Amino acid sequence: MRRSSRRGSLFLTQTTLVASGRVNIHRRLGVAGAALAAAMVVFGFLTAIAGARHGLTIGPLDPLGSLIVPVVDIGRFAVLVSAGLLCRRDAEWHRRLMLLAMVALTDPAIGRFPLVGSSIGFEMALMTLFVLAGPVNDWLVRGRVHPAYIWGGLLIMAGLPLKVLGFTTAWHTFAAWVIR
Repeated sequence: MRRSSRRGSLFLTQTTLVASGRVNIHRRLGVAGAALAAAMVVFGFLTAIAGARHGLTIGPLDPLGSLIVPVVDIGRFAVLVSAGLLCRRDAEWHRRLMLLAMVALTDPAIGRFPLVGSSIGFEMALMTLFVLAGPVNDWLVRGRVHPAYIWGGLLIMAGLPLKVLGFTTAWHTFAAWVIR
């Protein structure tokens, strides 16, 4: 078995621990997960800035405009994972917010699918399906949608059109200041 196929994600591990009743281990590992999430946010922003400095472009955006894409993506993740950690004593909110934080991280991966990266519409449609999976499950299983899915889903979806700001002069001015 290849080494990479033996590695499980922290999210999957945490979910499995709770499902198997090992909440005490889940909580201890959660401390490391919170530290990892904080590091991801800090290094994500630093990497985005370095990418803009080195001329990285995303889709039709120039390097300064492209900076908005990781800023929005990392920002959504930071808000959702922080809210999930703050709600850790309420399992219903915690699990949904952490799931949405993981969904927020899928946007860059979706953009790397063959043929998808060139189609903003297809990327938005696929992201919408990921966001809707949780609320649809809630509706089918519980007969109602938990508010965490509503607020978190709206946050994720609002980030998609927000990336259009990368074409504006105001964003370019701000981005130029940031990478200085």
